[in-house]
Parts: sequence; C-alpha cells; structure tokens
Amino acid sequence: EKNKIFINIILYALTLLVLYVLLQYDAQLEKVNKWLPLLVVVLFAIHPLHTEVVSSLKNRDELLVMLFGLLYLLLSYKYAHASSRRVLYLSLAIFSLALMLLSKITGFVFVFIGIAMFVFYKWHSINKRNWFFVLWSVLLLFRGLYVTLEGVNREFLVFENPLIKETNLLVKIGTAFLILLHHIKMLIFPNPMLFYYGGNTFPSVTLGNPLALFSMLLHVTFFVYGCVKFFKREMIGLFIICYFISIMLYANFPIPYTSMYAERTQFISSLWFILILVSLFNLLSSLKPIKGHFGLNNKFVLIVLSVVFIVYSFLTINRNFYWKNSLILMEKDMPYLENSIIANYIYANNLKYESKQAIDTSTSKKKKKKAVTHYRQAIKLVPGFP
Repeated sequence: EKNKIFINIILYALTLLVLYVLLQYDAQLEKVNKWLPLLVVVLFAIHPLHTEVVSSLKNRDELLVMLFGLLYLLLSYKYAHASSRRVLYLSLAIFSLALMLLSKITGFVFVFIGIAMFVFYKWHSINKRNWFFVLWSVLLLFRGLYVTLEGVNREFLVFENPLIKETNLLVKIGTAFLILLHHIKMLIFPNPMLFYYGGNTFPSVTLGNPLALFSMLLHVTFFVYGCVKFFKREMIGLFIICYFISIMLYANFPIPYTSMYAERTQFISSLWFILILVSLFNLLSSLKPIKGHFGLNNKFVLIVLSVVFIVYSFLTINRNFYWKNSLILMEKDMPYLENSIIANYIYANNLKYESKQAIDTSTSKKKKKKAVTHYRQAIKLVPGFP
C-alpha cells in the first residue's frame, strides 16, 4: 500500500517539474518575474485539495491526466515554435495526448486549453502548419470520445445527484451555481474536505436564492472580464478562460455531475485559479500585468503569501494523516455528511467489513451497531434506498 502511494508522490513530483517548465516557456511568466513560476508551483504543490488526489489510489488517473496534459501543452509550445525537429515534437505531443485520453477521457479539456493558448499566442502566425497540429489533436480527441462513449450505459442515480431527475430549469441552474460557488470557496479555503458528497449534501435551490444569484453574477462577470482580457492578450484573460474550460465538466449544467461535487474535480482548475490570483496580486501591486515586475517586495503580498503557505501546509499535512485507511478517513468526515445518502451507506459497508475482521468480540459488536445506525440513516434519508 505504501509503495503504491509512493508512486503517486513520484507522479505528483514529475507533474510539478513539468508545470515549472511549462510556466517558464508557454505561459512566459519569467518575463514578469523570474521567481513567479516557482511561486505558482509551490502554491500548487501545497494546496490541500490535492491530498484527495495524491493520497488516493483511485485517483491516480487524475494524476496521469494532469501529467500528460501538461506535457501535451509543453510539447505543443515546442512544436509551434520549433525551427527544427518539428516531427519529433509533433509525435511526442500527440503521444502525450493519447496517453492522457487513455488515462481518463475527462482529460479532453486539455485539448480545448491548448486551442485557447493557440489563439491567445497566435501560434498560427508563427507557422501556418500549426493548424495541422490542432487538426490532429481534435481528430484524436473525437476518436477517443467515440471509443470511450460507444456502448456506455452508466446509470446515473438520484441518490448521487438529485438534479438528474429535476425538471425545473431554474432549480437546475440555481443549484449548479450554488455548487460552483462552493468550488471557489474550496479553492480559497479548502476545509472541510469530504470523501463523498452526493444527494442531499447541497440543497436544491432556485436561481432566486441569494447565494445562487450572487454566484451567477460573479461567474458571468468573471467570464466577461476574462473574455475582454483574453482578446486584449493579457495573461489573466487566458487563465480565466482556461479555468472555465477546466470546470465545464463539473458545472452540473447542462449535464449533472455524478456526485454533485468532489475535490478531485478541481485538480486541473486549481492551477488556473492560482494563476488568476497571482495575476490579481500583480494588479493590486499597481504594476502592469505583463510588463514591469511582480511586486514580491510588497509587504502586503509577502504577508498574504506567508499566511497562505502556513495555513495550506498545515491543512495538507493534517489531512494526510486521515488518509491512513478508509475507516479513519470516513470517521473524520462523517460528522459533515449526515445528510449524504451514499456516504452513510459506504461507511456502513466499511464498518460491517471491519466488524467481521475484528478479533475482539466487543469491538466487533460496536462496529456492527454503528453500521446499523448508518444503514438506518441512509434509509431515513430515502425510504426507498435499495
């Protein structure tokens, strides 16, 4: 088990290394300040949400998608700007894209991120043959989607996400925006983190709900601002567009996400959110976003970064202790999951299994009794729960 987690740590380290190189070349953050790529990588490395990916064997696919996706973007840049060895860079980029799609089909967002970068940096003006690369990427993407989705008959249950059966459009949109607001909250202050969400963990609200309405205004303003900055070729615009591309699969509209929300779904979007915040800090330091220098000597910026580093490091280290095994993790999270139907059911299953493994009779009985309590809670929440 420990060896398997160690592999995840190695993959995470490789991802951080590729990210650092990508930020130097593709995002060109070094032109703003030579320390900026390192700052972004450190903030990304210590973000507590990533414990739910790195500490989980199930989520290794998310690690592989991120690693190969970043490699795809880096090699795309190399191909677009290379004067020689273009065939090599093309082959490696397409190979990285293939590995990404084989890891998990949700990695297709990197193709759209790549296209956004293609347009933003005007790679077609460097060499018109770069359009050939975009075509190859899109064709491979559609081939991957076709193969993956062909014959798929995955049943979505209302216990996972009640929006699946919801017919009121205003409720669908309102609840979706409420969950998107939770995305931002978790990116800024990721606590508490939970092993499963699903039905009942978020209330179904109409668009008239104050928080849902605020979220809609925030996201629409954010998106319009990003589009304006994107076409003005300011980097913050690119980062905002990439953020919206990253969350489109998990926005719960028009297609509901299976468990409503999960921290692992923010693994990709967290990168662009960090880049957005760093860009905003750059603006707050009264300097131009690309020209000049990032205000690392600004006392306010240094104080905020220091606080973030301490708090995030504490939350990350603390959360890792709970990933020792499934039961410890669930026991920690269950106080926040009283209304989660499937979380109660999963926890009860684990308790039942542990009760059978227990050598001590007293311990076995306690676990059985607790399992029954959580089975009953699942039935109480939904009397027809199978």
